[in-house]
Amino acid sequence: MYKLRELNGSYKGLAGECMFKLTRKWAVLPKFFNKNRYFLIFGKHLDGQQSEFIRLNWYSIDSIEISFKGGIKEITLFEIKTKNVYSKELFYKPKMTFAVHNLFNTAKSIGFNVKLALVKFYDNWDYDVEMLDFNECNYCIDKPKQYDSKRIFIAGPEGR
Repeated sequence: MYKLRELNGSYKGLAGECMFKLTRKWAVLPKFFNKNRYFLIFGKHLDGQQSEFIRLNWYSIDSIEISFKGGIKEITLFEIKTKNVYSKELFYKPKMTFAVHNLFNTAKSIGFNVKLALVKFYDNWDYDVEMLDFNECNYCIDKPKQYDSKRIFIAGPEGR
C-alpha cells in the first residue's frame, strides 16, 4: 500500500497542485495546459511584459488565474506548496529557492498579484488550501537546486 502523505518530492507536489486546481475554477496549471492554447484564449488579458514573462517562465509557474472582480481584472500567479498536518503542529515555513523567490518578486514588479498557496493534507483524506501573501516572512530560502542555474526570467522595470 502506498501512502500519499509519506511521499517526498514532486509526486506529493503534483498531487497538491491538482488538489489546488479543484478549488479554483479559473486556475490553470501550466504543466498540464498547452502554452499556445493558453495565449490563444487568455493572451488578450496580458500586456506585453506580462505575456513575455509567462512565455519565458511557463514551467516555473505553478498556477495562473485571471479573474474579474467588480469589472477589475486581476491576474494571480501561485506558488503551490504541500504540507502534512499532524496532531502536533510543526512550525516550519515552506521552502523555496532564491531563484523562485526572485521569479515571483519580478512577477509582482510587473503587475501580477502573487500568492503562496499551502495545500494541507490531513490523515482522513481531507485537505485544505491556505492562501498567503507572497512575502518572505511566509517562507524560507532553501539551498539552490541543480536546475536553478538554467532558470530564465525577465527583469522588472528597474532591470531593463
